[in-house]
Amino acid sequence: MLRRYLIANWFNLADEACQDVLYDISVFRDFCEINLGRERVPDATTLLNFHHLLEQKRLARHFLTLKRI
Repeated sequence: MLRRYLIANWFNLADEACQDVLYDISVFRDFCEINLGRERVPDATTLLNFHHLLEQKRLARHFLTLKRI
């Protein structure tokens, strides 16, 4: 689910758009390790709930900031 969150943020996608992109673009599915033969792409509500969970736990900023070493 974290990889789906990252795709949504990297490409500035709404939850519904992220769901559509995961169905349409195989590279994104490969990155998220989704096999459409075995599982479905999480719906927009699931993605939204995950976003809220990350924000509630104050974890979102840790995944979106990169530090130089």
